[in-house]
Amino acid sequence: MSDQAGERSKQLLVEAIDKLDLPTLQSVFKEMCAASEDFRQEASARLLVTEPALKRAAGDEDSGPNKKQKLEDASTAYSRYESCQNCKQVFDVTKNTKKSCRYHEGQLELDPDVFPDDDQVEMDPNSIDVETDDRRRTHPHGFIWDCCDEDCNNKGCIVERHVAAKPFPKRVGIKSAPEIIEIEDDDDEEEDDESE
Repeated sequence: MSDQAGERSKQLLVEAIDKLDLPTLQSVFKEMCAASEDFRQEASARLLVTEPALKRAAGDEDSGPNKKQKLEDASTAYSRYESCQNCKQVFDVTKNTKKSCRYHEGQLELDPDVFPDDDQVEMDPNSIDVETDDRRRTHPHGFIWDCCDEDCNNKGCIVERHVAAKPFPKRVGIKSAPEIIEIEDDDDEEEDDESE
């Protein structure tokens, strides 16, 4: 296969992957893991993390020199990617810092004063779903977070580490990453130096 044909084939594969919905992609991925030991090992290396690797990410120097440690014992492996219970984003547990997560702890509320000529707002403002209403795009200042009085485009008034959502029933050998692992921010050290 020529280089040009090989590149075209790669491009077509990427386009085909982009067209897949999540359940289909997961099904194909699982089938590939079952069919190929090499693929399964590569997937494990990218999607699972060992406790020593978590400690290395947290800055624990005693966790061993091997940064590409193989997953020899699946019972000590953790999912590298978790869903955050606060911001609802998927995050990499090896890169979870004190500034990784931004969210609001309050509720998004409609400000009826911004829509004085809107009959639906005037008659029954509670019938409007503030999470999906089209008015958010055109009038973001009409949707206010009650926790910080910012409009709906504000990314979040609380900034902290991601917190893994409660995992689904555990599958044999795979665990949610422990919450105790703390990864230091370089920015935090600079702030500490400035405050002294």
